Amino acid sequence: MHQMNQSEKLFYDYLIRQQIKSSPHFSVNSNNDKNVDFRLTEGKQVILCDVKEVRDSEVQLGIENKLRGGRITAQDHIRGDIKKLRKKFTNLPTVPVLLVSMNFSSDDFTALTVARALMGEIGVFFERGSKDNVSNVHHLHDGNASLRKEMHTTISGVLLFDIANGNHCLFRNPFANHEIPLDFFSGIKILNLRKDESQEDIIVLGDIIFTGKDES
Repeated sequence: MHQMNQSEKLFYDYLIRQQIKSSPHFSVNSNNDKNVDFRLTEGKQVILCDVKEVRDSEVQLGIENKLRGGRITAQDHIRGDIKKLRKKFTNLPTVPVLLVSMNFSSDDFTALTVARALMGEIGVFFERGSKDNVSNVHHLHDGNASLRKEMHTTISGVLLFDIANGNHCLFRNPFANHEIPLDFFSGIKILNLRKDESQEDIIVLGDIIFTGKDES
């Protein structure tokens, strides 16, 4: 029997409270060599999901990482986990696929951090020599986005499971082949991501905080 880790147990307990049926360690291919952590069932709706953790990590290579203090950021973790989850499917899945992420690091991060990992870094465009022609803050076209139109459509969304306060947030992929129903999980905040999010949207995302859990 598959031994659940700490984050999987937390999510499993949540599913029990939500009365969502689940099958742990579910195989996603005919060779039985690729598995997701859970297959969720609610009525006729099925969702496959993997549970991952953002933890403190140090890196040894790369000038950019050294400038960041030698730490892998929450964006790096989430981008990497999406990439790993996507690679589990040799064929396109016929149901939604969800990444569940929990913050076990010693740092807080915001919903904007997650949006930047999924939709790309944010910035402004300005005309050289002019202080007036400055664009609004927006997701950059080439901003290292994990989710893109006509690409990376396997992942239907990311559920940030708030271990500190229970303020869970579902970030839905606007480009997904299969959408996660709005009513599948109850009592969570739904965030419909857009590439053209306004400055007001970005400010709101920056106010949603996922508190770290320093266990040192």
